[in-house]
Amino acid sequence: MNKLFSWPFSIISAIAFVSSLLVGHILFLLVMPFGEYLRWKMAYFMSHFITSSLRFSGTRYLVEGEENLQQLSGNIIIVSNHQSMMDIPFIGFVFQKFNPRFIAKRELGRWIPYISLRLRNGAGILIDRGNASQAIKAIESQAPKIAAAGGAICIFPEGTRARDGQMKRFKPSGLRVLMKVLENPVVVPISISNSWRLLMFKMCPIPFGTKLKLVIHTPIHTQGQSAEAVIEKAESLIRESVQ
Repeated sequence: MNKLFSWPFSIISAIAFVSSLLVGHILFLLVMPFGEYLRWKMAYFMSHFITSSLRFSGTRYLVEGEENLQQLSGNIIIVSNHQSMMDIPFIGFVFQKFNPRFIAKRELGRWIPYISLRLRNGAGILIDRGNASQAIKAIESQAPKIAAAGGAICIFPEGTRARDGQMKRFKPSGLRVLMKVLENPVVVPISISNSWRLLMFKMCPIPFGTKLKLVIHTPIHTQGQSAEAVIEKAESLIRESVQ
């Protein structure tokens, strides 16, 4: 789509996007004292609010494989490729009933309205990507608590965003630790396509009519399987589906 055509819609989307973060920040501060249930409900609302802000630029969201969530229970690990910052609210919206928490680089815990506040207060495990020991300890200590409280854990094993849409090889250490510290987890591979296009011009502009697609693959029950076999299968499923 012509960049010039996209500009006026991008301005509206950008205003809506920033506004959603500022409103979310204020609302989260208000609900923080009232417990996890209200935080969870608000997180769902905000995921919808943030993703909807880009609809002014014609952004569309498509989800396939929702039937794979119907019988899902127990300790849940969501494994996804990673293309842009919009992956997190999109996943948060689709997996709302599983109260997903995200393993994220610690830099995201600073300066971003709402997102940083939420990650610092229960929605994430913040890790130092340059310090493997710290990252492993953080996952080992926090993941069991999240699972015990009924939350799913989402990890992006590429380690960083694929800004051109080309999926990187998995770095399996974090996922391996999760499978070790959680009892018989169910791994849910998901593939996200085209979210990188939203930021291909750093939102200046947002290409009009971008269609984001999230595919939920058949869950992998890990009991009796090696971590290596599960990781290889998950990566293969995701890679084959990414467009």
